[in-house]
Amino acid sequence: MSHFVQVSMGAVVVAVNTVPGSPTIQNATTVTGNFTIEVDVVNGSDLFAWQFSLSYNRTLVSTSNSSISVGPFWQSVLTSGQGFLVKNIYANGTIVVAFTLLGAPPTPTGTGVLASVSFTPLNTGAVGLHLSNTILLDSSQHTIPSTAQSGSVFVSLPDEPPVASFTFTPTTLLSGLVFSPMGPAVLTLTVSSSSLSGILETALMCMVPRRSIILTFHPESTMLR
Repeated sequence: MSHFVQVSMGAVVVAVNTVPGSPTIQNATTVTGNFTIEVDVVNGSDLFAWQFSLSYNRTLVSTSNSSISVGPFWQSVLTSGQGFLVKNIYANGTIVVAFTLLGAPPTPTGTGVLASVSFTPLNTGAVGLHLSNTILLDSSQHTIPSTAQSGSVFVSLPDEPPVASFTFTPTTLLSGLVFSPMGPAVLTLTVSSSSLSGILETALMCMVPRRSIILTFHPESTMLR
């Protein structure tokens, strides 16, 4: 939900939306790698100022002030000098964001994004995103009654780089090769990348005398002979 949209009026809710852009609030999802969540207001009316706290598990994810942004409406008034934003991240894993309009710009009514927060995973697990201290004020500085809906994201780290596979030609085990002063053994390896060729070449040259083995790599090693 990138802009405020008019909906049938009902209970006012401040909610964690774990699927940004979803037409309805999604309080839970599963992701791999970096992810972004929204804090949305649903059925707001004459919204002039707001505040919320969002707690998360610092051992599972990390974020920064630069990863916190306000929704399009609030950003537009902020850019025009008609808004004031406060955002802070505390050491206990709590984000506090507060915004107020300045002067008398139009106030939004409906459902829209208050703020977005991007996270970077540190470990795999379920990340609780707990909303608290939610405050909404109208243009008369009256509190708008609302309820808060927290969320959760099960986050996985990106897959580790695939383990390279390689084949030997001939198929004789390395332990069975006899390095003779009469001539070098010939060994051909097929690997997944030229950079891995260089790593293997360095390792094997440290294990056996240079004159005892002829190495051929596919793809060719990028390291100097």
